[in-house]
Amino acid sequence: MARPTMLSLVAAFLLAAAAAPAAAGPASVLPARGGQQWQPPQKVGLSLLGSVPFPAAEQVAFDDKAKVAYIIGGNALATDPGSVQLHRRFSAGPNSLQLLASFTVGALPDQIEFSKNCKTLLVSNEGEPSGYGSPEYVDPEGSVSIIRLKASWTWTGGQVVTGKVTTANFRAWNNRKAELVAQGVKLNGPGATVAQDLEPECTTFSEDERTAFVSLQENNAIATLDLASGQITAIHGLGFKDHSLNANAMDASDKDKAINIARWRVSGLFMPDELKSFKFNGQTFVVGANEGDARDWPGFEEETKVNATLLDPAVFPNAAALEDPAALGRLTIVGGQNGLNDPDGDGKYERILSYGARSFSIWRLDQQYRRTRVQTLSRVYDSGSLLETISAAQLPALFNSEGTTDSKDKRSDNKGPEPEGVAIGPCAAGSHRRCLFLTTERLGAVFIFDISNPFAPTFQSLAMPPQANAADENTRFRGPEGITYASYTFKVGRKEGRVPIVLVAYEGVDGQNGGLGVFSVGTAK
Repeated sequence: MARPTMLSLVAAFLLAAAAAPAAAGPASVLPARGGQQWQPPQKVGLSLLGSVPFPAAEQVAFDDKAKVAYIIGGNALATDPGSVQLHRRFSAGPNSLQLLASFTVGALPDQIEFSKNCKTLLVSNEGEPSGYGSPEYVDPEGSVSIIRLKASWTWTGGQVVTGKVTTANFRAWNNRKAELVAQGVKLNGPGATVAQDLEPECTTFSEDERTAFVSLQENNAIATLDLASGQITAIHGLGFKDHSLNANAMDASDKDKAINIARWRVSGLFMPDELKSFKFNGQTFVVGANEGDARDWPGFEEETKVNATLLDPAVFPNAAALEDPAALGRLTIVGGQNGLNDPDGDGKYERILSYGARSFSIWRLDQQYRRTRVQTLSRVYDSGSLLETISAAQLPALFNSEGTTDSKDKRSDNKGPEPEGVAIGPCAAGSHRRCLFLTTERLGAVFIFDISNPFAPTFQSLAMPPQANAADENTRFRGPEGITYASYTFKVGRKEGRVPIVLVAYEGVDGQNGGLGVFSVGTAK
C-alpha cells in the first residue's frame, strides 16, 4: 500500500475535523430590556488542525480562485532588478510548475500581494544597499511594482500569459527630506537620496482596490499608492510612541531577572511590518504589526545601546541611573546623531528611540478633497503594552522569550514579543464580527483581537505554535512569519459548508523548527 504524502495527510485531517460537530462553549446570559435576553459574543480562539514541518517557511498565501504559483526572487546581485515568475500550480501530473510568465521588477523584491481576481499583483521592492561609504557599494531605490495581467488570458495549457509592469518610485520626495523627518520619518542612510533611503517592506490593497498601502518599515512610515495612476501619492510619518505613559509601559531589560513592565522615557518608532486594510462605516482603516527593524550594512550600523550613548543631561538628568543594565542600559536603540534622536545636532541625545512599538496599531485614512487632494493617516488605536501584559499573565515562563523557557526575558532589551504578521477575517463562519490575528515572531504566539470596532478592539485569546513532538517543548515551531486567513469548502453526505482557517508559516531558527500550521477559527476553550 502506497504511503500517503504529508500534504494528503493534512488534507484528510482537515476534512475529518470539518465533519466533526462543533463543541458548544459556555455562554453567560444576561437580562435585557423588554424581557429579551442578551448573550455576549463568545471569545474567539484557534484550534490546531494540522502541521507540516519544513526548514524555513516565510510566507503563505491561499486563494481558491488562483491556479498559479507566484515566485519572487532577486538576481545574483541583490541590488540588481528582481523578477516575478508565474508558474502553473503544482500537481502530480506532467508539466507541473510550468513557467507561464516572468516579469522584471525593482531591486530585492520582498513581498507579493494579489488582488481579489488575481489579475493585479503588487510587489514590494525593498532596494536595500550593499553598503555605504565606498564607491563599490550600490544603494538602489526602493519601489513598488504593479503587474497587470491581461484580462483575456486563461490558465488553460499552452497559452502565454502577458501583462504590463508599472514601477512606482519615490523620486518626487528627494527634495522634501526635512518635511518628512519633521513627521517622524527616519531617513539616515549616509549619502542616500530619499528615494534610495525608503525601503518598501510590504503592501496591502484597500478594500475597493483603488489604493494600496506600503509599509516603509525601516523608515517608520506608510505610503499610499494610487493604483489608477501608478503613483505614490503620500508618505505618512508615524511619529513616536510614548513609553512613559502607563498604557505604553514595557520591559526594557534582559538583566533584571524578572518580568518588569514599567514606564520609561523612551520614544518607540512604530515601524510596522505587515499591513492589512479594511472598511468600517464607509471609512478605510489600516492595521499594522509594529515590529521594528534596524539597518546593519558595511559602512553603517545604526543599532546601539543606551549605555553606549551620550544622553543630554538637560533632558535626562538621571542619565547615570538609566544606563544601569537593569534599567535602560541594555535597551537597543537607534544610534548615530540624526534629526530624530538629536534634533539640535549637538551630539547629545534628546530622544531615546527604540525599534518597534511592541504592539499593533490601527490608522484611519482621512481624505480632504474640497480644496486639495490631501491624505492623512490618523492613528485611532494602539494596543499599548497589552502584548507584554497578556503574555506575562498567560505565559510567564515564555515572557519576551525566543519561544523556549530557557530564553525567558531574553528579548526584553530588543523588541519584546516582536509582532510580525497580521491577518483579518470573520471571527467565525457566517459571523459579522471582524477579528485580527497577530503573529509574534519571538514568542511564537498568535494573538487574536476582535476589531469589529476599530476604535476599541478587545482581546480574545492566544494560540501557541504546534510541536512536532507533543511531549517535547524543543520541537515547537518557531518564528512565525506569514499568516493568512482563508476558508475551505467541505461536503460530508448532504452537509456542505465553509470552514474558516488560519495558516501560519513558521520560519524556524537555523534551519530547525520551521513548518506550516493550520488552525481552525472558533470558540476559545
